[in-house]
Amino acid sequence: MAAELLLDCGAHAALINHTARTWLLARAWADQHRIRHDAECLAVAALLHDLGLCPARSGRRGPFTWAGADAAREILIRGGCEVLAPPAARAIELHMRPWPTWSAGAEAGLLHVAAWMDITRARSWRLPRDQRTDIARAWPRAGIDWRFPFWLASSVGSLQSVTGLLAARETTNRGAAPDGTNT
Repeated sequence: MAAELLLDCGAHAALINHTARTWLLARAWADQHRIRHDAECLAVAALLHDLGLCPARSGRRGPFTWAGADAAREILIRGGCEVLAPPAARAIELHMRPWPTWSAGAEAGLLHVAAWMDITRARSWRLPRDQRTDIARAWPRAGIDWRFPFWLASSVGSLQSVTGLLAARETTNRGAAPDGTNT
């Protein structure tokens, strides 16, 4: 389902594969470090975390993480998964910060670690080589190393879209969330 959503919004195979690798790396990190988490929430957050980079979902007023979090929240609520929507959306919103936000839940911390691990290779040496190799074989990089910086740069539409990656969403003037709340 996540791959279909990404394809429907114009995602490249490299981005789809990145989301799958992120999910698998997050699971591996959690297993290795014995981090208790909601497996379903982690899967949803990891597989949908870059929706905001898709041409059909990108938001120009805020960072792509906000657009992706809002899209994931909307999709989950519409699909009857209301309980997963807030923690998954929060994890997506925080995944580009320079450090993991463990205080927002294990899923947010794991998504951050895994997404950065896949893109920058940070911490990857702390997982077994054969496990990393198996993940990369199943979900090839498909040019993500040179595509991701372009997608990230293309997502910048305003100063808020850059500063919003670092600032807490609550401290910026963004209006109401799609569900009508002002979270």
